[in-house]
Amino acid sequence: MACIIKVPSDNSKGIITFTTVERDNIILTNQSVIKKIHFLKKNWLIGIHHNWHDFNFRFNNIFDFHFAGKTDLIEENNKKFLTSDFDCCNFIPDYFKFNNKNKTWDLLFVGRPAYFKRLDKFYDLVRELYDKKVYIKVLCIVWKSKKKLLKDFYEFEDFYKVYLKRFTNKERNFFNLISLDNDKPFTLNKLSKYYKKSRVYIHTSEIERRSRTTAYALKGGMPVVGMDSIASIANNKYKKEPFIFIAKKDKDFLKLTLKAIKFSKSKLYQKKKMIPSMENFNYKKNEKILIKFFEKIEKKRYKKKDLRLFNLKKLDYRLGQSYIYKNQNWNIDSILKFMKFANNRELIQICKYEIPEKKMEKKRKFYTKQSKSVSPIRTASRLFQEFKVIIKWFYFGLLKHR
Repeated sequence: MACIIKVPSDNSKGIITFTTVERDNIILTNQSVIKKIHFLKKNWLIGIHHNWHDFNFRFNNIFDFHFAGKTDLIEENNKKFLTSDFDCCNFIPDYFKFNNKNKTWDLLFVGRPAYFKRLDKFYDLVRELYDKKVYIKVLCIVWKSKKKLLKDFYEFEDFYKVYLKRFTNKERNFFNLISLDNDKPFTLNKLSKYYKKSRVYIHTSEIERRSRTTAYALKGGMPVVGMDSIASIANNKYKKEPFIFIAKKDKDFLKLTLKAIKFSKSKLYQKKKMIPSMENFNYKKNEKILIKFFEKIEKKRYKKKDLRLFNLKKLDYRLGQSYIYKNQNWNIDSILKFMKFANNRELIQICKYEIPEKKMEKKRKFYTKQSKSVSPIRTASRLFQEFKVIIKWFYFGLLKHR
């Protein structure tokens, strides 16, 4: 999804970002689209929001900057590039707040049932605790995908059946699972209430780095239990207890979970103690840092009239969303055509809205047919990568059902 951060002025360029989904599927696979972007670069800075880490990142000068953690991108030829060290996870709404009273659950897990999030390992942890007669209160919130004709080896589709099988009726009084349709999730405001009612957040993935659900916990001052990859989202100073309890191996989760819960129940658990890690996700503070980042790119300080042209609302949503597969109207050609022909007055008016991109879609001249990938080399490469992933998860799925 395109995210318009700033409208151009006489003194400074406009700023727009796309996601890695648009980059890989449309932008870099079509020379016509590349030409249109090069035309816009006279008046716009073009950026990419990375929706996953990339340790084989290939720099392309069509993009002026990157939204990603500095340790999440490794350029394969050691080229230098501009990264914000921010992404959508740094702009968490303020209703994720610190709370150390009236807790209902000791441990919280939130996420999709994708295998890389290792929900099964979370089940193993709770099972181990209950086998030891340690009946902590647990809440697990899972967004399930739509039912598919064929089994999906990317996802732990049977998570609810396994939950019923592995935990007795008595144990399920302690271990609560909420299963939501992916199309009808909680609002973030409602989700934040479950965070406030929980003591410790846990994420069992060993590869995920920029976890938004973990960012919600850190913004609210919750102790987090996870592996080093999960800890990468935090400031280096605070990748330690009591902010993040880092497990080196799976067997460490049990001890660290109990340790984190014990801390959260102690008198030491106070807002003053947790503020240092919470500040990393302070929306207003990060807005100022972001503006300085763009001043560095433009090599100038913004004047007041330039600052009024920024729209930094709802960046937690707008930066990371991709519309390629969700909405027929939303496509790269539509946004590039609109930006080419819209005048500044029209852009300024649109950018006053909370989500200007949706307002733009209602304009008559917005819609145009989507370009398709026309690079046979890139298409073949992408199909090969997808084939490798399918084989990997097929093998993983077989192991799961032995």
